[in-house]
Amino acid sequence: MKKQLKKLLQKKFRREEQQFIVEGVKGVGELLASSYSTVTVYIEEGREQDDAIAPIIASAYKKGVPVERLSVKDANQMSSTDTFPGVMAVAKIPLGKLPEGGPVLYLDGLKDPGNVGTLIRTADWFGVAGVILSEHCVDLYNPKLVRSTMGSLFHFPVHVDVEYQAFHQLKDAGYQCIGLSLDGEPLQTLPQGNVCLVLGSESHGLSKEVDSLVDTRYTIPGKGQAESLNVAIAGGIVMSQL
Repeated sequence: MKKQLKKLLQKKFRREEQQFIVEGVKGVGELLASSYSTVTVYIEEGREQDDAIAPIIASAYKKGVPVERLSVKDANQMSSTDTFPGVMAVAKIPLGKLPEGGPVLYLDGLKDPGNVGTLIRTADWFGVAGVILSEHCVDLYNPKLVRSTMGSLFHFPVHVDVEYQAFHQLKDAGYQCIGLSLDGEPLQTLPQGNVCLVLGSESHGLSKEVDSLVDTRYTIPGKGQAESLNVAIAGGIVMSQL
């Protein structure tokens, strides 16, 4: 069991097993409340009566999900964080669905799991229709990414694109694809409706495939000396306008 759990910290085995790890009270609670299939919930021994963890155990039993105990030593070995948060779960990876109508966020080649998780959470907050990750992005089920979504992953549509098929489908469906640059149009003139906001990595920008298909670029105005904005902050600013 311990060996199997440690394997799921690696992208290769998550894909092979079609399973991923969720850590922490917030994440596991959201998982159990969602339509995702939970395989097993793991609790650190001695914490069964914790105020935050006891309801999770009850929820798991109600859904027929097995609950197993981990020793403190095993729990810390299984965790992707410095200190085990008391509870974790293994869930099945579902089939992704493309958003249907409304503004969409497309992430092209972003590698930082914290940024991607934050962007998914922010898109959920602003009511964006969904998020699409290019196949060159960090793995959607990277443990840090899952934590960073703060549960949004379990009730918000996120799709992993393969060979830019989804991006071309959006274009064919009439979506206007917009990007960011230092010399683009004023942010106040952003279109509404079926808009796809495309964000690339801070170090490499957009891929040639996507960059050639962006319709319009916009600029977030600034007055300071910073060279650029963090991509999650930039995305949040534009999504607030969309």
